[in-house]
Amino acid sequence: MSASLLQRWKAEGHVRRVARFVEEGNFTRAESEMQAAMALAPDEPGTIIQAALLHIDAGRAEEAIPLLEHIHEREPGNPAVPVFLGLAWADTGENDRARAALREAIKMQKENRVARGLLAMISMREGATQRALKILDAAGIEATGRLVGRLMVEVERTLLRLEGHVSAPDGGVSLKAPPSPAREVPPVEEEAPPVEEPAPAPRTGLLASLSAASLAARSRAGRAEKAILKGDFAAAETHAREALARQGDVGRGHYFLGVALLGQKRPALALPEFLASAEIDGSTPDILYALGCCYQELARYDEARDALHRMLAAFAKDAAAHYTLGQIDLVENNDADARRHFERAAFLDFLLIRERMDRLRKAVASAPGYNCPGERPVEED
Repeated sequence: MSASLLQRWKAEGHVRRVARFVEEGNFTRAESEMQAAMALAPDEPGTIIQAALLHIDAGRAEEAIPLLEHIHEREPGNPAVPVFLGLAWADTGENDRARAALREAIKMQKENRVARGLLAMISMREGATQRALKILDAAGIEATGRLVGRLMVEVERTLLRLEGHVSAPDGGVSLKAPPSPAREVPPVEEEAPPVEEPAPAPRTGLLASLSAASLAARSRAGRAEKAILKGDFAAAETHAREALARQGDVGRGHYFLGVALLGQKRPALALPEFLASAEIDGSTPDILYALGCCYQELARYDEARDALHRMLAAFAKDAAAHYTLGQIDLVENNDADARRHFERAAFLDFLLIRERMDRLRKAVASAPGYNCPGERPVEED
């Protein structure tokens, strides 16, 4: 018996809550809401599709396939269903079946960017990176969570291969890439030495605490920050050490010195600087993020996660922290959690995804011929 209008309306409310709980990673509540929706409208195509997507999101793609095939028979003209089928087949490793379903979706809807993005993801998974990039360049990247999360898992995994399985200096395996080739950096402008003038009146409060040495140290710390923003980490290191030598603004001095050392791929030396900065200035979000990245470079992943989660507790919408957590999950072969972190990062700041794609393009350009043998021409998709 088909569901009444009221039952369908109530079922839709449960389905909306399913999506919210999935986004939060609360699959127990999502399953409960889904069961309630199915009890109200078990034959509604929208409810069945959502149940299938919940299976996919929970890592049970094989259970989603019969549901989607059933809906595909009932609604053969719905272009969304073969896309979801392609997603499910891809998650089970059946790449050829996934391609067939996705191509069917494209025949129904030529500009289906999600289907094309999933085809690119499959190609990248198989090592056909240049082919995947051609597909994405032609279609663009659809900012759809399920697509972007899976795509970025393959992007980061490909970067690991292209950039040579980078090893940290003290033996740990690092997910991040080596520093980019040296580039011309404009010299840091030297500031004129301060002219000492007699104060018109005795200084009190904060001004009284700013000695000439501390003012000079703050200037050096500011120069370190400018050099970091220009990518000149060697100059930043020099300025930060000078700031610390003058014994002023020591917390920021340690922080900038740590960033400069980390930028030079010297995480073992950067770590004590970040810890000293945290001891002086407290665990601010920027220090916690820096600690997370530093521990990541040292392959101390539990400590990296702890620092990044503490940072997110104070600043939950930081896309870079979510993305870094995804990188750590990936290097530990936890694709499901990596995907969820990448999805969250994309939702918060899609520019970050574009930056990583640009990095992949540059890496591919410097490694010509990086494709699996027997690759099919991109025109097939």
